[in-house]
Amino acid sequence: MSTTASIKPWCNHCGTSVFNEDFATLADFKNALNFKLAQSFVLWRWLFTYFFGASPIAGNLPSNLPRDLRFPVRSLRSSSYGYANQKGEEITYDSFEEQLAQLKERIDQHQFFSMHEFYGPVRLKGRGDSLADLQKNGTERLEFRSFDLDPFAPARVSPAALNFLELFLINALLQPLPEKPAEQLKLAVQRNEQIALQHPAEVFAWVKPLAAPLIKQLRATAAQLDLPDKYAKSLDLAEQRLENPKLTLSGQLLDHISPQGDLLEFGLTTALADRKRIAEYTEPLAALKGKCSASLQSLIRQAVELGIKVRLDQRHLHLQLKEHEEIFPIHVTFDYQIGPREYLLSLFPEVLKINNDQQ
Repeated sequence: MSTTASIKPWCNHCGTSVFNEDFATLADFKNALNFKLAQSFVLWRWLFTYFFGASPIAGNLPSNLPRDLRFPVRSLRSSSYGYANQKGEEITYDSFEEQLAQLKERIDQHQFFSMHEFYGPVRLKGRGDSLADLQKNGTERLEFRSFDLDPFAPARVSPAALNFLELFLINALLQPLPEKPAEQLKLAVQRNEQIALQHPAEVFAWVKPLAAPLIKQLRATAAQLDLPDKYAKSLDLAEQRLENPKLTLSGQLLDHISPQGDLLEFGLTTALADRKRIAEYTEPLAALKGKCSASLQSLIRQAVELGIKVRLDQRHLHLQLKEHEEIFPIHVTFDYQIGPREYLLSLFPEVLKINNDQQ
C-alpha cells in the first residue's frame, strides 16, 4: 500500500474513523496518514526555510563548501551542507514502504547505526526506536527537524511559526498530493537548496507566485473550519514576509552580523538577556502560571528531567513511565517534605533502574 491522496481519516457523515475500510490495521492507517503529512511538509519545505531559516553564517564551515558560495545565506543548516545525510546516503519520501526499505538497507549494510542517523527534514516516530515497531504499532508523532532556532523568540520557536505549521498540516490532511509526487519531491529538494543558500535580503521571482495560492488556501481552510484568530495572524505575517524578505528571521539577523562577519556579540547579548529573564521567573514553569500551582510545576519539571512522560488535561496531571501511571488533580498544592524529585522517585522507583540499565 502506497501513500496516496485518497486517505480519508474520518467519515464525512458521522465523523468516525474509517481506517478499516482501506487499511488492514490501525498501524497501517497511522503510518499512511502521517507519511502523507511528512510528504506535504517536504514538498513545501523551501517555504518554511524562507520564512524561518536563521543560520546565515557558521563559525566552523564544512570543508565541502563550493568556492563560489558567499555569506551570509538564508540557512546553511537547512542546505545540503548542513545537518543532512551525505551524498549517496539520502533517504527519499516517495512512499512509506520505499523509505522503510531504504532505511533497512542502510542499517543492514552498516551505513547507519540506527534509524536515528536518518537526518531528513521530518521523521516518523513510533513508541520504540526500531523499524519493526513502526510497522507493528504505527507512527505516534512526527519529528520536524528542519527548523533553525529563532533567536528572537524566548522559547527559540515562535507561536507564529507553530501556528503556521499547525494550519499547514491541517490543510495537508484535506488536500490531495500531486499526481506524480516523486517528481515534485525532487523539485522541492532543489528549491529548498536554492532558498537556503540565497542571500537573506533577496527572494527569487518564483517564490511569491508559488506561495500566494497556498496562503490563500490556508486562509480558506481556517475560515471553513472556524479556527482561532491566531492562525489568520500567522498568515498575515507570512504575507508580509513574502513581500519583504528582510522581515524573515534571516533577514532580521542581517542587522546583527558584526563587521567581522559573525554573530558573537548578538549571541552573547541574547544569552545574557535570557539568563536575566529566567532568573526573574517567580515560578518553576512560567508557561503554566495560573494553570497549576508552583508546587505542581516543580513536580512537572522534575518529571521531565527524570524521563517521566507528562500529560496535562483540563482537570488532571498524568505522569506515566511505561505501564505505571500516577494521576493528580491539576489544582493540587504539595507541601514537599523530601522535595519534588525525591517524591517522584518514591512514586517511580523504577526510574533509577531504567537509568542504570541505560548507562
